Amino acid sequence: MPFVIVDKSSIAGVRQNLKELKLLRETDKIRKLANGTFAIPILSLPEQTGNSNSSLSLTGITYDVVKNIEILPSQSKKPYDVMVKSVEVYLKERNMWREELVKEIPLSWVKYGDLILFGRSAFADPIWKVIGDSLWQKVCKALKVKRLGRMSGIKPDGFRSPIVEIIYGNGSWVDVVDGHVRKNLSNNGVSSRCSIHFGDNRMVCPQNVADRVYLGLIPTCQPGVVTACKALKSIRGGVLHLHENVTSGRKVLKNSPLKVSQEDTSELPSNVAATPSGIDFEIDLKSELYNEPQCQVCENIEKKFFISLDENSKCKFDCSDRSEKFDYNCSFIMKGNEENIFACPSFEVMWKKKEWFCHAIHMSHVVCSTLSCLHSNPWMVSVVNLHHVKSYAPHIDHLVYDIKCSPMM
Repeated sequence: MPFVIVDKSSIAGVRQNLKELKLLRETDKIRKLANGTFAIPILSLPEQTGNSNSSLSLTGITYDVVKNIEILPSQSKKPYDVMVKSVEVYLKERNMWREELVKEIPLSWVKYGDLILFGRSAFADPIWKVIGDSLWQKVCKALKVKRLGRMSGIKPDGFRSPIVEIIYGNGSWVDVVDGHVRKNLSNNGVSSRCSIHFGDNRMVCPQNVADRVYLGLIPTCQPGVVTACKALKSIRGGVLHLHENVTSGRKVLKNSPLKVSQEDTSELPSNVAATPSGIDFEIDLKSELYNEPQCQVCENIEKKFFISLDENSKCKFDCSDRSEKFDYNCSFIMKGNEENIFACPSFEVMWKKKEWFCHAIHMSHVVCSTLSCLHSNPWMVSVVNLHHVKSYAPHIDHLVYDIKCSPMM
C-alpha cells in the first residue's frame, strides 16, 4: 500500500494531479502522520524495489513515496484508545473481560484539573465495582489524572451544580484558573477599578453603582432582575444585558399569574404589587415558564402592537398563528405605564421570531415594573439590541436582550 508524503498545503494539488495520472487510490483515505505530514494513497510505486522508499515528481516538485506508512513514526494514541487497551488487558489477565463491556467505557468526559467526570452511564455494570481501585489506577494513568468521578444529575439549586459520585480519589473540589482571571486584572492595570463580591449576588451585589449589568444566568436571568435594577445608577439609569432561553414553535401557557418571591422583595416598597398604572405586577421566580409571556398585561400589549402593525400594513400576520414566519425590523419603548408602548424603528432590531419579540415585551414589562416600584418616579425601558448566541435545540434559542433603562424625571 504505497503513499505519497505531502504537507497540508499541497494535499489538494497533489491529489488532483494523481487523479489525472490515474495513480490515486480513491478507495483509501488520506492519513495524517505523527510528524504533521499527510500520506496520500496511490496505486503503484514508481521504479521501486524491495522495501526501499522512492520519490515521485509532480508539477516539477519531488515528493517522497513510501511502501507502507507503518514504517514511519506512528501517530500518538488517543487517551480513549489508551484507556480501552489498559482496561481490556487488565480484565483479560483476570479472565473477567466481556466484549460488551467496551460499550460502557466512555468516549468523552469533562476534565477539571486532576479530576475527570464521566457521564452517568459510564462504567455502570456491577463488575466495575467488584474490581476496585486497582482498575481505576490504570484508568487514571491512561488519562493522566489523579481522580475519577461520575455525574449522576443536576441539583435544582439555581446554579445547575452537578451531582458527582467520586469513583476514585479523595474529594471533588478542584482549583481551576480560567483565562488567567484575577491575574488579567493586574496585567491590564485595572486591579484598583474592580471589586469582587463573593457569594450570591442577590445578597452581596452593591446598589446604585452600575452603568451596565450583565445577567448571564440561563435558562433565565429573571431571578436576578430585582438585584440588577437595584445596581443601576438611580440618577441616569443604564443598560441591562439579559440572557434568556426562549422557546418557539410550541404551545404557550398564558394567563398564569406572576408572583414575586418574598426573599427578592424584602427591600421593595410595601406597594410592590402595584405599578403606577395600578396593574398588578408579580413574578414567579420558581416557575419553569420563564421563557413565555405570562401575564395579561403582556398579552394585551402584544395584541395592541400586532394590530397596529397590521393596520399600518407594516407586517401582516395572524397573531394566533405562531408558526408563521415573523421577520420585522423595530425596537420599542415601554414607559412607566406598561400600557404605553410604541415602535421605535430607528434602532432597527431584527426580530426573526414572534416568540423573541413577545418575550422582549415580557422582559421589558418585568424590568419597567421593577424599576418603577423601586423608585418614586416612573422609568422608561427600550430594547436596543438582540443577540442570538446559539440554539440548544430546534425550539430553544439562547438570546441576549440589551435593555436601556432611563428614569423619567
